[in-house]
Amino acid sequence: MPQGAYVVSRDPQETAGILFALAGVGEPAEDQRELQVRVEQTLGVLRQLLPQRGPRFEEFLLRLLSLSQAGLVGPNAAPLAAKAALAMLRDEVVGQYAPEVKNRYMRRLGMTALGVAAPACLLGVLLALVRVHDGVLGAVVWGWVGCAGGVWLSFGMRKKEFGFDDLVRPEEDRMEPVIRLLFACLLTAMFMVLLALGAIEVRVGGLSSSGLLTNSWLAWVVGGLCGFSELTLPQKVANQAAAWLAAK
Repeated sequence: MPQGAYVVSRDPQETAGILFALAGVGEPAEDQRELQVRVEQTLGVLRQLLPQRGPRFEEFLLRLLSLSQAGLVGPNAAPLAAKAALAMLRDEVVGQYAPEVKNRYMRRLGMTALGVAAPACLLGVLLALVRVHDGVLGAVVWGWVGCAGGVWLSFGMRKKEFGFDDLVRPEEDRMEPVIRLLFACLLTAMFMVLLALGAIEVRVGGLSSSGLLTNSWLAWVVGGLCGFSELTLPQKVANQAAAWLAAK
């Protein structure tokens, strides 16, 4: 078993930090380097998750310090056991905070979706009241409304299980909810225009996208499906638009 290559202590300049210094006994083994990186990543997440640095944070910090010393310091360093202890700590943090973080993000995303969809819904109702027969505009409006709901549902389905890093980064692309929704809704609007112009056709059971101009519910459903498939929507829209332009 390689000797621990580190000296590990509380960072004197950062009370919420752990200081890793080489002990001067040779280069650290690969598993020791991995443990150090993993501990630092874990500490970074905890700092963001618990910015108030309260008692719970202090408890996690001391446990990280202890397992780091056990895995990286002295002739009896045991990095594999320390990694197992670190995995248990991370699982404990996820079990304690994931429900709160996920529900808070879903509420935020849902309220943003309502804010994005409400004006379009109001416009759709006004169009119906004044009997404006611009089918393309109606399809875009109700597709926009459906997309906002689809994006919200998409997150709930994709993130059934929360990992440790998800606690501070619910979405891998780091988009804010309002940017995500506007991005998806604008792509959906482009997709709906292509459908309404007949550039592409979508069939759902016995329904065809050719009915978008006269069926608001169909436009809403297609928009919802676009929002639900938000991660693949950009490529789909680009491919369909390119194919349509090439045929012109």
